[in-house]
Amino acid sequence: MAEKSHKNEKDTTILYATVIATIAAGSIMFFRVLGIVMLFNPILLSTLFFPIFTMIIASAGCLWWLWRQSKTHETGVQISQMHESPFQV
Repeated sequence: MAEKSHKNEKDTTILYATVIATIAAGSIMFFRVLGIVMLFNPILLSTLFFPIFTMIIASAGCLWWLWRQSKTHETGVQISQMHESPFQV
């Protein structure tokens, strides 16, 4: 995904898709951290829950806003044009 967005710096047709995918991938890490803390140190969970929950809500808000922005901008790219290989995002 990074390679494709770097190749097409001036082409903004996949801009929203790459930004949304990057934020979504980063947001998954917050859930993983909560799971690891619950598994290895449940006492620490009470301290970390509010900051991590706040980051999850902020990420969800950013994702929602970007998704709404992507709907208002017509890219003209069909899904079949975006993916040459099923193994590349």
